[in-house]
Amino acid sequence: MSKQITALIAAGADGFKNMYDVAVRFPWNDGEDTLTVRATGFEVPDTGVSTYERTYHGVKMHFVKPEQEYDRKFSITFRLDAAYNLYGQFITWLSTVGDVVTGGVSNWAPVFGNVKVTALGGAYSAINYPTLTEADDRIKDMAINAKWEFQNVIVVKVSQPKFDTGSADPLEYSVDFIFGENTLPFFAQKGIQG
Repeated sequence: MSKQITALIAAGADGFKNMYDVAVRFPWNDGEDTLTVRATGFEVPDTGVSTYERTYHGVKMHFVKPEQEYDRKFSITFRLDAAYNLYGQFITWLSTVGDVVTGGVSNWAPVFGNVKVTALGGAYSAINYPTLTEADDRIKDMAINAKWEFQNVIVVKVSQPKFDTGSADPLEYSVDFIFGENTLPFFAQKGIQG
């Protein structure tokens, strides 16, 4: 085998955009609801740190500031279910901080939920597909799957459906979330600090 073919095979399986699951724990539920089948995608908030510039004798250099560049918010777009059930749950969650019908507003979120996104890791084969139990174990195993978990989640906006008599496409709406604590893959590793 040529070294190029060997290198390509040795690189292993790639991660794919559609290999993920979204699970939401609504404030009134004890367990999680897996909503991937209705979610059209998820974009993880970018992380980084701020920098500043130092100059000496005409030479400029950037250095890190002790400041994070991390916007603690994200959006998920969903396909609307015909019964408006899931949509109604998000509206109910939003109405705990602002109800446009009653005019009610909050200066503090009375309820919090969680959102977890799990990238399905590893090499999958069509002839060796895991059983449901094995798949559940894989999704729970941090060593196999990358997870982004957001706690203290609040819904701050739910877009309204956009109807169109000239289209037979499924309706979609987006939900904007803010969050407090989070767990991101590969962060908070022990032994990195010098």
